[in-house]
Amino acid sequence: MRSMARLGQNLHLKNLVFLALHLIIMAVEAQLLTASNRYLSGSTRSQGATLASNGGSFSVENYGAVGDGEHDDTEAFTGAWNEACKESPATLVVPSGKTFLVNNLDFQGPCQPGFTFQVDGTIAAPEDPSSWKRNYVWLLYEHLQQFTLTGEGTIDGKGNNWWGKQKSRPAAIQFNDVKGSTLSGLKVTDSPQFHVTLTDCDSVQIVGITIQAPESSPNTDGIDTFVSTNIVIKDSTIGTGDDCVGIGDGSSNIEISDITCGPGHGISIGSLGRGNAKEDVHSIHVVGAKLTSTTNGLRIETWPVLCVRVHFHSVLILLFP
Repeated sequence: MRSMARLGQNLHLKNLVFLALHLIIMAVEAQLLTASNRYLSGSTRSQGATLASNGGSFSVENYGAVGDGEHDDTEAFTGAWNEACKESPATLVVPSGKTFLVNNLDFQGPCQPGFTFQVDGTIAAPEDPSSWKRNYVWLLYEHLQQFTLTGEGTIDGKGNNWWGKQKSRPAAIQFNDVKGSTLSGLKVTDSPQFHVTLTDCDSVQIVGITIQAPESSPNTDGIDTFVSTNIVIKDSTIGTGDDCVGIGDGSSNIEISDITCGPGHGISIGSLGRGNAKEDVHSIHVVGAKLTSTTNGLRIETWPVLCVRVHFHSVLILLFP
């Protein structure tokens, strides 16, 4: 009986030792698992930070854009912009082969430098003026630096239902407080009013764009500048129902070269000083322009406002195509 009791005690002791060892092993495994998770988590965060620092591509389709020309993709564009704006560099992509219907949009900065808005498809406005959210600027780009709006696509303002029917009409694209930036490659068509407007901008280049609207479309200026300086407009083709390029109050150091203009009114400085505006205009250079079937050719129109250092050189004016 005693031997049996000792045997039972030994077995009980062994069980306790085994249980203790098992608990120790489990504790060690838990610590190893925790350390592993921490390492992986840190690695993932590090990888994410690396991706962020390297920038990335943000397609509007990944944010819910349909691109069939019927569904309203405004919210998807806003979502893609808000995410891409945080990265440096980043590219917001509007894919080719699709038409994205969007209402009025404010693309607000400041964003990280090196931000590119790549339009390879078509961005189209609503056809019915009553469905627009507002009647002044359709696509507003504001408070941006080192920004690029580019691509091989089209921005279609759907202005036909506005012309002659609405007194107050929106511009298609406005750059406001944009500096060190570029607009290139795109085709902008049928804006309700002005196609591209620069206000309070500095060091902006507009290169290789095409702007088209019917000759009968009212006040559909191609490119207008107001209170802006160090602006380059070149290698572009513009034909609308009003000025191909209009230089407004407060503009200075404007370089216009290799522009094909017509139909339309031509290249105009002014009207300046209207409504008691006091901002002078100076250092306007137009070199290498071809104007065809324009009503005015080259024009300076001003009230009592200073307009100096204006240079026209190598400008060909044709009465007929």
